[in-house]
Amino acid sequence: MTLWTLFVGLAWAAPQPQCLATADAPHLESHARKAVEHLGMPWPVVVNPASPREDALELYLLSDEEQVGCFPVDAASICEAKADRIECSAAAIAATLTEAKQHDHPSMALLLVLAHELGHVHARHPSGSFDSNGCAAGDRNCALRAALHSWDADKTREAEADAYGYRAMAAVMSDPVFVGDGPGVMAGLYIAELTLVQEGRNEAAKAAGNPVEAGYPDSLPASAEDAQRWAERLHCDGGTLPALGGTHPRWNDRLARGLETICGKRPASTGNAIADLALAWCDIQRFSYQEMARFDAAVVLALKARIEAGITCP
Repeated sequence: MTLWTLFVGLAWAAPQPQCLATADAPHLESHARKAVEHLGMPWPVVVNPASPREDALELYLLSDEEQVGCFPVDAASICEAKADRIECSAAAIAATLTEAKQHDHPSMALLLVLAHELGHVHARHPSGSFDSNGCAAGDRNCALRAALHSWDADKTREAEADAYGYRAMAAVMSDPVFVGDGPGVMAGLYIAELTLVQEGRNEAAKAAGNPVEAGYPDSLPASAEDAQRWAERLHCDGGTLPALGGTHPRWNDRLARGLETICGKRPASTGNAIADLALAWCDIQRFSYQEMARFDAAVVLALKARIEAGITCP
C-alpha cells in the first residue's frame, strides 16, 4: 500500500491535534521508524509535524493535561490509530520508556504498541469504541453487556493488529544491535516496561475513584471456582472497562505472547551457566503469564455467563 493509496480521500480527517508534548518525541520517532522498517512498510515517519503531511505517516505525542481544546489519548491504550495518523499519550510513552532509558535499550513494549497501531492503519481498520449510552444510570448489567459486546466485536481486528506487533518483535530479535544482551535481558525489560504501564493505569483508576482488579489466586493454573469468584468480584465491586482489557488484548496475553516471541529466538543452550539461567527464567515467566492470560479468559467467560443469566449483585 502506498502513502497515496492510504491517504487519498481523507479530507474528512480530524483537525491538527493541539497540546503537543515534545520530551520523548525523538524516542517515539526512532521506535516508529524501526517498526516501519521491520514490517516492510515504505512510509516516511514524522512526529508532531507543524502541518499535515500527506507524504508521511504522522505521529502525535499528546499532553495528558486536561485543557480546553485538548483531547488526550487514553493512557491505558498508550497509542491510538486514527484514519490518517497515530496519536500517543505522553505520560504512557514516558512510563513505557523508563526501563529502556535506564538500560540504554530500545523499548520492546513500545515497538509492539506502535507496530500494533501501524497494523490498524495498514489494514484500514475502522475506529471502535465502547458505548454504554443506551444504559440507564446504575444499570451495571447493561453497561457490562455493552462492554463485553464491544470487546467481542473488536477482538478479531485487535488480534490482527497484534500480529503485526509480534512480527516486528520477531524481526528485531534477529538484530544483534537491538538485542545485544540476549533474550533473557530483553524479556526482563519487556516485563518491566508493561508492568510500569499497568501500575500507571491502576494509579489513574484509583485517582478517579474506580476499583482496581485484585490480583490473582495464590496458585496457577487456577480452578473454575476461582474464576467464578473473580467474575463475581468484577461484576459486583464495580470493575471498570480497562479491567476487562478494553478492546485491546489484555496485558497478560500480550506479556505471554511477547515473551514467546522473545524467548523463542534463542539457542537451547549458550554454553554459559549464567546465560542459560536467564533463558530458563525467560521460559518460567512465559509460562506464568500464559497461565494468567488463561485465567483472565476464564474470568471473562464466567462474567458473560453471569450477565446472560441476568444475575444481579446484592
